[in-house]
Amino acid sequence: MPDASLSVSLSANDTITNQIVTHHVTIHHRDTRAERPFGVGQGWRVSNSNRAGASTQTMYDELTKSWRRRNRKFFIALGGLCGLVAALSFIAARPFPQGSWFLGLLAGAAVTFFTLVRASPPGWMENWQLGAWGEEATGKVLANLDSAQWSVLHGIKTDHGNVDHIVVGPGGVFVLDSKRPGGLVSVDAGVVRVERPDDADLSYIHRGPAGVRRLAAETSQRLLDATRIRQWVTPVMVVWAEFPQRVVEGDSIVIHGDALIAWLQSQPAQIAPVNVPRIAEAVRTAWVR
Repeated sequence: MPDASLSVSLSANDTITNQIVTHHVTIHHRDTRAERPFGVGQGWRVSNSNRAGASTQTMYDELTKSWRRRNRKFFIALGGLCGLVAALSFIAARPFPQGSWFLGLLAGAAVTFFTLVRASPPGWMENWQLGAWGEEATGKVLANLDSAQWSVLHGIKTDHGNVDHIVVGPGGVFVLDSKRPGGLVSVDAGVVRVERPDDADLSYIHRGPAGVRRLAAETSQRLLDATRIRQWVTPVMVVWAEFPQRVVEGDSIVIHGDALIAWLQSQPAQIAPVNVPRIAEAVRTAWVR
C-alpha cells in the first residue's frame, strides 16, 4: 500500500502550475541546437545518451576494458601462442596438401579460441551486459506509448546506481527496474524466486523488488522536497525471462515486459495529460538538483 505521507495523488483538476515553473528542456542530439519539450523516448540529461540501457552498457564496456588491461600480459601470451599455431598450420599446409582441411580447421580453432577468451570477462561483469539488454528491451516497448499522454525518462544516475526508467502518464508515476534473470521466475507473497530447472541448487531469491521500492520512495521524497508536490510513485520490476504469472501486484509490481504497456494503460487516471510533461520535468529536476 502507498505510504500516506507520500501518496496524495494528483487529479485532473489539480493546478500544478502554481507549484512548479514551466520551462523547456534542451535535449542534446548530434545537432546541439535542437530544442523540444520533454517527452517519450527522451533520456534524462544526467545520462550522456538518450538510449535506454546506455549507462549500463557503458559500465559493462568500461569494466571489460579494465579487465583486459589488467590481464594484458596474459592476452599477449595467449595471442602469440594462438597466432603461432595458426601460422604453423598454414605453413604446414603447403608440403602436406592432403591435410590442408584439418590444418585450416586447426588455425581457425586457434583464432576462435583467442577471440572467445578475450570476449568472456568474469560472470559478474557479464551481469552488466545482461542488464543493458533488459533495459534496451524495456525501452523498446515503452516507445509504443502515446507521446501525447506519456513521458518516459531513461537512465538517471544516482549515488547508488541508476534508475533504469521513470514513466509519467495519466496513471501516475512509475519507477521501472528492468531485470533479465536466467531461469523460471515466480512470485509468492511478494518474494521473487528464480528457478534453475537444470540445477535446483542454483535457484535463488531475487532482491529486485526491494531495490525498486527504495528508488520509488526516494523519487517521491525528492519530488516533495524539490517542488512540494506529493505524488505516489509506483515501483515496478520488469522481468525479461520465463514468467508464467505475467503480472503480480503487491508492494512492488512484478511484470513481464510483454505485458507492461497494457498494464500501464489500464491504470486508473491520476494525472491530467496536460500536466504529464510538467510532472516529468519536476521529477527530473528533483533528481538532478
